[in-house]
Amino acid sequence: NLNFASRELGAGRGAFFLARRPATLVLARPTGAAAVSGAPKPEPLDGWMVQIVAQAEGIADTDNFLGVTTQAARLNDIVTPPRPDADLDLYFVRPAAEAARWATDFATPAENRGQWRMKVACDLPGAVVTLRWPDLSSLPADCRPVLVDEATGKSIYLRTSTSYSYEVAQDAPERTFTLRISDA
Repeated sequence: NLNFASRELGAGRGAFFLARRPATLVLARPTGAAAVSGAPKPEPLDGWMVQIVAQAEGIADTDNFLGVTTQAARLNDIVTPPRPDADLDLYFVRPAAEAARWATDFATPAENRGQWRMKVACDLPGAVVTLRWPDLSSLPADCRPVLVDEATGKSIYLRTSTSYSYEVAQDAPERTFTLRISDA
């Protein structure tokens, strides 16, 4: 159970399930209010978490989370699902697994590294991509979150900005960002 993940799959929506071994997935259709309320509550997240959302041309990649928690090992095995349209993808990059595309990137309090690398791939030249961070409420007040666009060197202080936008270049569909979080 992921305490930050949506607990419902809306009509007309899809889901990605990665099985690391042969398995059968059976989803029972819930019936009535009892089916929803009977689901186990996820373990609360200790530490803090930030969601990063990418949007462009009516498409959004919303399930990207980073943070610091003792539950990092459990939360870090989530890959970015393959996108059927392949037009927009935000994913985290880790030094030990540079080629993998991760939907989450959590550190333990002991290894709190202070920075997270992410990439945004957008196959729509000329499109305006907007990155948002909808909720910083779990981030401690003494933390200073700064997003750096590696292509331009521009720094954005997340506490005073709600988003950052850029235009996708014809010859550069992928862009790298670093989120640095330091003590105030």
